[in-house]
Amino acid sequence: MTRINSRRWVDVVATAGLVLFGCLLNIGCAPTDSPTESDSAKATGVEPQATAATSKVDVKKGDSDSEGFSYSILHWNVESGGNDPATVAAQLVELGDYDVIGLSEVETPAAYEEALSKKWPGRYEYIRGISGANETREDDHLWLAFSKDKFSLIETEEMKEVSGFVFDDGHHRVPLYVKLKDLANSQEVVFLMNHLARGNKNFRQEQASTLREWARTKSIPIIAIGDYNLDFEFATEKGNKAFDEFMKDNVWLWVRPEPLVDTNWSDRDGDGIDNYIDSLLDFSFLSGAAKTWNASSRVIVRENDFPDNEKTSDHRPVELILSGS
Repeated sequence: MTRINSRRWVDVVATAGLVLFGCLLNIGCAPTDSPTESDSAKATGVEPQATAATSKVDVKKGDSDSEGFSYSILHWNVESGGNDPATVAAQLVELGDYDVIGLSEVETPAAYEEALSKKWPGRYEYIRGISGANETREDDHLWLAFSKDKFSLIETEEMKEVSGFVFDDGHHRVPLYVKLKDLANSQEVVFLMNHLARGNKNFRQEQASTLREWARTKSIPIIAIGDYNLDFEFATEKGNKAFDEFMKDNVWLWVRPEPLVDTNWSDRDGDGIDNYIDSLLDFSFLSGAAKTWNASSRVIVRENDFPDNEKTSDHRPVELILSGS
């Protein structure tokens, strides 16, 4: 017969009693397979309520869960008048299905719509901007597609005039405003597709400052994408004066691509060398409530994309991934 050490038995009983008492004080013990929020943050390396400016969240395109949301976004200047729409449309499809796709310099919108609809029948709704036509060209439009599985359309318009400033002067693209409703959580989100002036720096600076003031008082999540012609140079970490105007007072948050990659090829003098090496023209910005979301961005580099040719675009696509709870 095994003898039990009475002193050791008393210690065991006492310890068990203390554990039970602690559980009662906390109104029950949490099960070991249900981590707390702080435990989850430690496990994933993500702190709760991380902002887009500091978040290093590795959000994959299309990831989603029952407690939060995620949006996959692609924007691309497809170079109207300097491409073959069928070629670029095929390249667009190869990039995959995104929740929102924004294109600038669109010459033949039907080419992109037909390619996407053939690959993913019924998935997308398309919105065509009509600005960008003037006396010298009629093919320089903005365009946006969104997944009907993810969003419903609330309203859309071209912002021809804002606070007395006329975007629609007959020579430039007008911001394409699209307000969508998230079908999963009823969240309303504004997507703003832009292509700011290239040849008129004063007009571009006015465009930038007007968009800054327009967004300043808005709390709704705003996602602004497109070709902003802000000439951000990697070597100096500076943009042009329009960049300074746009970024003033931190109204907009730039989701900076990691790593920085040149988004545009331009060989105006024909010497075979990029005239704007190591610079960015294409940007992703957040304003309002969207500034608190997790965000990541990257410039998509494809084999032999630069220098471009007469069938392909002189810009690279930019991917933006957003998530929140």
